[in-house]
Amino acid sequence: MPRSHLPVLALLAALALVVFALTRVAVAPADASRPLGAARAASAPAEGGPQEELAAARALGGGAAGARAGARSLLAGGVVDRVTGGPVALAGVALESQGRALAAARSDAQGRVVLECVPCTGCDLRVEPPAGWWLVEAPQQPTEEHWSGRAALRIVLAPDDAAPLSVRVIDTRTREPVPRFVLRVRPERGAWETVRSGADGRAVTETFLRAGALELRPEPEAEGAWMGSQHFEHRPDAGRAAEATLSIAIGPTYRLDMERPPGIGLEHLGAFLVPDDRLELSPAFWNDPARIRPGEPREWVRFDAPIGPTEGATLFVRSHGGGWATSARVAVTSGIDPAPVAVRLERMGSVAGNVQSAEGQGVSGARVHLIPAGVASQAFDRAAISGARGRFLIRGVAPGDYLLSAVHERHGATQVPVLVTGGEAFDRPLELSPYRIGGDVTGVVQSASGTFDGRTVVRLTPIQTADEVVLERRAIVEWDDGGTGRFEFRAVPAGRYRLVPRVSWSPHLCAPAALEVAPPALGLRILVEDREIAPTLRFDPLDAATRRWIPGAHLRVVGGEGGLVFDGPLEEWDGNRRFAPAVELRWTLSAPGYVPARGDRSHFVSEDGWPWQVATVPLRRAD
Repeated sequence: MPRSHLPVLALLAALALVVFALTRVAVAPADASRPLGAARAASAPAEGGPQEELAAARALGGGAAGARAGARSLLAGGVVDRVTGGPVALAGVALESQGRALAAARSDAQGRVVLECVPCTGCDLRVEPPAGWWLVEAPQQPTEEHWSGRAALRIVLAPDDAAPLSVRVIDTRTREPVPRFVLRVRPERGAWETVRSGADGRAVTETFLRAGALELRPEPEAEGAWMGSQHFEHRPDAGRAAEATLSIAIGPTYRLDMERPPGIGLEHLGAFLVPDDRLELSPAFWNDPARIRPGEPREWVRFDAPIGPTEGATLFVRSHGGGWATSARVAVTSGIDPAPVAVRLERMGSVAGNVQSAEGQGVSGARVHLIPAGVASQAFDRAAISGARGRFLIRGVAPGDYLLSAVHERHGATQVPVLVTGGEAFDRPLELSPYRIGGDVTGVVQSASGTFDGRTVVRLTPIQTADEVVLERRAIVEWDDGGTGRFEFRAVPAGRYRLVPRVSWSPHLCAPAALEVAPPALGLRILVEDREIAPTLRFDPLDAATRRWIPGAHLRVVGGEGGLVFDGPLEEWDGNRRFAPAVELRWTLSAPGYVPARGDRSHFVSEDGWPWQVATVPLRRAD
């Protein structure tokens, strides 16, 4: 062979070696120096030569995908931090099939990761988070979108000390879960997030929160939240969300088994709750209904706060125009009623008419009251003021028997029975009969210290009168600079009355507490004892470390001779109960997870200008 052919032969031999080496290369990890299970083993050449390797690629790729000449493709994507949205480096990502690793790589400093492999269907993607991180979200298998490059792999990790917060909302009284309760959650120096509890009473934040102190607060629309802000120490553990139990004294909550006519939606309805001991009072509540909310499977309604101890109450549901209404008795007056309340809306009636004087002239400004028959009370449940020419109208009246009365201070009063039927209007004139006047009732209220000028009201309630309908009157005391106030009632109908003075928003007492008078009664004298006050006592339990208020505390109070004064939840402590300074008391305050604290009257401190004393009680954590 001529020597001139040797360089050509050498070049052909070198090219043959390169081609042979390329056909023997197996799919290898992008960074085989870092172990990812069986990924290192996958980097070795497959036995049997190029033909066997192509057959394996066809088997893994389901035939058609692998048959595309066994070409390798790039799977590209990124690894991000769920908390900050930034990149996460050194996250291991591997592609496996039937336990065999096909390719592996780790994310770089920008969170990018690239896998080079023959496309396959049914291959699993495995993620190995770096130390201190946990996997939040990743595709289980690459899709055609990923293989074609039209979509990037998105892998989401979170630090071990970050996780959503799960809040379990329960009713303090019944310990039952509170569904559909709206809360706001905020970490220190963070933004508020609004969450709503589900049917099981659990609410979970969308935000991943780092370990630390969190503040929980009811959303303003969450009526019935008898609580202020509460604080919780968030301590997630490697992806396990911390759970907070929020115990709240929920307002009365009822599930409604409701029947309503077509066209009457929930947005047209309102609900009212009236305790038994207030059924006969004039209902200012008619002007402030609670919203009825949709739910599954029943509608529901929640009121602002527990209405206090009572044997029961009446739940009223009515349309805003008053044309439809109903009522139902309920026994539960705080927390969630476990039994649904059956309510069936009925068509209401109306009562209208003209108020006239004895001379037949229309009387404007007369008070018109509609009293259910058989109610022995001087207070009324429906009322109106006559307008021009004495005209009045009362809508939304339930069918039944009533007494309709009209009263005017100058023109007198009258009362007639009426029968109201659903969907119909009762309309008739009311002629007033003049009062038989007994005279005036006047008096003086004196401050014992000579300095008191707080709001003081005097009520004049009829006991027995010559006229059939006489209303209770009220007068506000007008004070001068010397601590002397005056009140007067002019042209009081003849009869006997009970006069009761009361100082509002203050523990001061009046002497006498009540008087029985018959007009004319002039120059009555009442003393306001404001020189020495028996203060009310309050407790403020605080975390000794964070100085934050502790919910769910329990209080036990014992008198000087060992008699039990109170033993129950702190929120049920009667803040209006007064104890003279000479009364000895011993108390124990405890809370779940804290060491109980004990004390006596010496722990209470007066607040200037307020009729109470406060004991600020720091509690240490039990752990």
